[in-house]
Amino acid sequence: DSILKKYRLASYFHLHNKKMYQVEMNSSDGKYSKDYYLRGAIIDHLLDSLKKVNNIRQYIYPPKSPLIRLDSLCTYYRGNLSSHVTVITISDFDCDACIAAHSLYDSIYVNYKDKVRFGYIHYSAVPTLAQIASNAANNQGKFWAFHDSLYNNKGYIDSATIYRIANNIHLDISKFNNDIVSGHGMRQIDDTMKQLVLAGVYATPTIIINGRLIVDSHSKDEITYLIDKELNR
Repeated sequence: DSILKKYRLASYFHLHNKKMYQVEMNSSDGKYSKDYYLRGAIIDHLLDSLKKVNNIRQYIYPPKSPLIRLDSLCTYYRGNLSSHVTVITISDFDCDACIAAHSLYDSIYVNYKDKVRFGYIHYSAVPTLAQIASNAANNQGKFWAFHDSLYNNKGYIDSATIYRIANNIHLDISKFNNDIVSGHGMRQIDDTMKQLVLAGVYATPTIIINGRLIVDSHSKDEITYLIDKELNR
């Protein structure tokens, strides 16, 4: 009976999230994607229900990992650049979970931008056009404007989307295009991704605060708890 209830719950989430899939539902990729998101929906629902019923207020203080060194990675920063607290988001513009979490991370940035240094690192199987283009935008001092526009797009990112955003934020298109095709940004991002794999990072989005890996990257309470703890150290 419990399995049947889970199946019905999964079917509900699938029905209301069809827009998330960008492949044919009956193809092998579509079936795999459906199973992946349904499992995630069930787990998220279960965790949320447990938290509500038990009123959980205990946070895990993550240990520092000696393997994750961020100083040599291709990272884009904003906020209080002289802060002793650094919040790193490891994310992917084409990741559904990352798109869903963007508003959460943006609200945390707004609340802590005067106290904390915020960084963003690309991570995916291979460098994507969106990542390479954002690096090109960074060469003109507009990474974060490009970053916000990509996440607010909330849809498939193709070359038309990339150049529409570039025009909207008033980039020098000739320089932008040259920086994309030069290959320099792609090599930077690819090298960073390889280092993240060696460090044990395996999913997006991942949040790291002063070297400590957040257990639940979708929990505002857990993230802000650790930020506050680090600020008061």
